[in-house]
Amino acid sequence: MKDLFPSDAKPDQLTITVIRIPFYKDFLYKVDLTQFIPQEALGWDGPGLFKSSSRGWETYWTSHYFKSEGYDVIDRFNLLARQSKFQEQIDFIRIVVGNGRYESFRHKASEWTKNGYVVSPCLDMFVANGNESFFVKVGDSSRLKPKDIRFIYLAQEYLVVPTRVTSMECGLFYDDPLLN
Repeated sequence: MKDLFPSDAKPDQLTITVIRIPFYKDFLYKVDLTQFIPQEALGWDGPGLFKSSSRGWETYWTSHYFKSEGYDVIDRFNLLARQSKFQEQIDFIRIVVGNGRYESFRHKASEWTKNGYVVSPCLDMFVANGNESFFVKVGDSSRLKPKDIRFIYLAQEYLVVPTRVTSMECGLFYDDPLLN
């Protein structure tokens, strides 16, 4: 089995920050979730409650949280595609990170993939405001796949953009200005 990284990588310099996203407890009752979740699932009150335990829910809430904190959130992009239906989102990321860094990232990711070290074309989100930008992977850091870890490394080294892995913090609530 091949190593996680090719020999030109320095994985000991890889940094992944884990942050906890507070959860607004009244959110389910103030937002019409029927556009996301079937009515029969909303009525279910048994084990495996769909509306609060699905992966899509975590991603939606994480995006909502960063928007409420004043960030721009891009949640549909593919940084490695030659042509993409998400070109406007990719252009935004390219402007934030710089064209030279973007092209260096793409070149290195392509090189690694050709050599058998597949790199994910994206994470869950790109989050930015005037002061900072970072990629976001929603969920437990123990669920990171090798191709995601390679993306995180290349983003850090070539785009000079960190990555944050988020998890929902049960019992940690905040007043959501977007819902008031």
